[in-house]
Amino acid sequence: MKKKYQYPTVIQSITSIRSDLKAFADVCEIPESELRQITLVVEELFSKIVIFAFDGKDPQLLDISLSRADREITLEIIDEGDEFNPLETPLEQLMDPALIDEGGMGLSLIKAFCDSINYSRAGQKNILTIRKIIRGLSETEKR
Repeated sequence: MKKKYQYPTVIQSITSIRSDLKAFADVCEIPESELRQITLVVEELFSKIVIFAFDGKDPQLLDISLSRADREITLEIIDEGDEFNPLETPLEQLMDPALIDEGGMGLSLIKAFCDSINYSRAGQKNILTIRKIIRGLSETEKR
């Protein structure tokens, strides 16, 4: 199954994102624990994109695509903000909490919850592709 959504690049869109992720998880029978991780990853990336790629700019639309194939979830986030790779945090900052600014643990959580994360720039677009393997069982699979 594949779904595509668009959201204005304003922090308030997180409420709609949560709702859409929950609906996608329900249809795709994604376990609650995995949904929480996916939601945290998307919220963290979305907020970083809004803050850094759209700093001082009028809101635009950002695309989020979700798909599930067997036990793999693929998320793609595409925006046309300033070039911004949220994965460019030095590794030493991720390993030493004393070096992380307040609210800066998000990237380490993203990396911990995902099986792969890739960033690319195509023309004027930032493209993040995230893959996550579902390890838990849904309620249907437990029966």
